[in-house]
Parts: sequence; C-alpha cells; structure tokens
Amino acid sequence: MSAYNFAIHCQPFSVAVVNSSRYLYQAIQQLYPATVFGPINANLVYDFDLTVKRRWADLAGEYLVGSASEHFRMAEQAHLPAIFEWAFNWSVASFQHYYLAFHAAVVQKGDLTLVLPAEPGSGKSTLSAMLMLQGWRLLSDESCLLDMNTGMVVPCVRPVSLKNQSLSVIRQRYPEAALRLQIDNTIKGTVGYLLPSEASWQGYDVPCYASHIIFPQYCSTQPNTVFEPIAAEQGILRLIQNSFNYSVLGAEGFTALSRLVRSVKLMQLQYADTDEMLSLMEQLK
Repeated sequence: MSAYNFAIHCQPFSVAVVNSSRYLYQAIQQLYPATVFGPINANLVYDFDLTVKRRWADLAGEYLVGSASEHFRMAEQAHLPAIFEWAFNWSVASFQHYYLAFHAAVVQKGDLTLVLPAEPGSGKSTLSAMLMLQGWRLLSDESCLLDMNTGMVVPCVRPVSLKNQSLSVIRQRYPEAALRLQIDNTIKGTVGYLLPSEASWQGYDVPCYASHIIFPQYCSTQPNTVFEPIAAEQGILRLIQNSFNYSVLGAEGFTALSRLVRSVKLMQLQYADTDEMLSLMEQLK
C-alpha cells in the first residue's frame, strides 16, 4: 500500500484515494483539515474511490486519474490538486442519486440560506467566496444537495475553487484571505483555492432549509444591477438545467424540486458593482 494513499470525509460523502504522488498528498493536506483528512480505513465503506497513478511504467510521465474502470483524465503532476478536486466533483455529479443535486453554491447566515445556481463563468464561486469572507457560512461552492425526504439542503464543505481574475479580485479585496495552491496553465487557466472559514468547517454536517434561490450573473459591462423576482415556472426550468441528476430521479426528483420552489423566494441577479451586490445580499429578509 502506498504511503501517499489518503481519504477525505466531507459530509455527506467520503472518498478513498489510492495515490502514488507525494506532491498530491502534501497539496491536499494544505486544503483540508486533519478532522476530515486521514489514511484509508480498510474497515470503512467509502462513497467514492479514486486512483491516481503513473501511466504504465513511465516514471516521468503523466498520471492517470480515474474511478474503478472509469477514466477521468491524464494529468501532469503539477496539475494533480486541481484534477483531484474536479474528479471529486465528477464523482458527486455522476455517481450519487440519493440527493437531488444542482450546480450551485450555498451560503447561510441566521435564518437565510441562499442557493446560487449558475453556469460556469457566471461568478458563482467568487460570489460565494465573498459572502463567506463577509461572515456567511459556506455549505458548498459547487453542489447544492437537496435531501428529498426532509427538503433540507445538506452541506458538502470543501475549498472554494477560484480561477484566473477571481483570484486577483479576492486577493485585492480580502488581503488576509486563506488562498492556497496557485496552479498555472490548467485547462481552465490559473486555479487556486480559498480555505473554508472556521464557521463553515464547524457546520460541515449542519443542514438547513433554503430561503432564497438566486440565479447570479456577473458581467463587467452590466450598466445597472438587476435584482428581481422571477416566476416559479422560470425558476423550475433553470434549476432543471443546472441539475446533475434530475433526469435520473424521475417523479421523486420532480416532487422534491416542486416542493423546494414553493418554499423559497426566486430571484435573478445581474451585476457589475460588487459593493452594491454585497449590500443587497445583506439586506435580504
């Protein structure tokens, strides 16, 4: 067994990683606290398994990253932390169907829980990072997991993935932010990770009911901030478009989605003025 194998227990999922890269092992230690990072326990059943190993016998070549017989990607060693995070996302999106899952960030403060579904490039992760640094609890910057039995949103706390200009924005606005592992020249450009706040880790297993679903879109040329309600029908369609597994869950997924939409305020947000956007979020009721 490799000395660099490891497991991560992020509620509600755990992943066991059979890994031959010392670099990846040490990098992931920087991103996850000891409370969730540790050795693989042979007596436990893990939700997901990943393998990170050299291709054939090429000791200087790329690493193969996959799950069982499912190949995810080949990667050079310098890119492995980013590939690992993407593979973890891929596992959640592809292999679990207990929760109705959306591509969305989730943050919570007091009685407010904001679900922020959005397409890649919308600024979703940057928005959730800013809100966390303003005192909101991060549940996820990637996946909103809806428990179809209780109707509650279940956290899956992990480092916030930031890319390209977003890294500069966070550094400039929050100089003390805990940014780690800048990785250059990936297929998504430059990638770095913001560590979750202490409150976010402390609440890593505390679910909550959504109060708002807000569809955000950052655009630097947006002349005026648009923050307005949208119809339930439009909200349902946009949530379906952002769901990882709605089509798999059938009637059960439809029932859960309908119940969610009836229980929240549905909004859309288009903005260029970050200060105004943050002020609007703090004024929500």
